[in-house]
Amino acid sequence: MDKIPRKLSESVLFALKHASVVFVNGPRQAGKSTMVQMHAETDYPAEYPNP
Repeated sequence: MDKIPRKLSESVLFALKHASVVFVNGPRQAGKSTMVQMHAETDYPAEYPNP
């Protein structure tokens, strides 16, 4: 399944260059977790806890 590109992605990556923690807030089912997981796997390697 293809992921929908999020406009917020560029802002999150920019913020991560200047801070070690970035708070992503928004409505339910907007793709926040999916976007963070995607960046944790590719652009900004990090561990993402799986429940």
